[in-house]
Amino acid sequence: MFSLEERRDEVQKIIDNTRGWLSSHGHGSKSPWPQHEIDIKQRRLDVMKVVRDDYAAAIDRKRGAA
Repeated sequence: MFSLEERRDEVQKIIDNTRGWLSSHGHGSKSPWPQHEIDIKQRRLDVMKVVRDDYAAAIDRKRGAA
């Protein structure tokens, strides 16, 4: 089982990786992908940010309860 901190850190890696993809293949890049692919990646990035923030809040609550 993974701790909350490990989960948050893994989600952050996904966020960083997706940002890199968008930077390389999104708007303004030399080889942009189709818009629907960029939109999907952006939506997933937005969802992962919410998940990361949820884990951070759970960590804070857990620390407060300790």
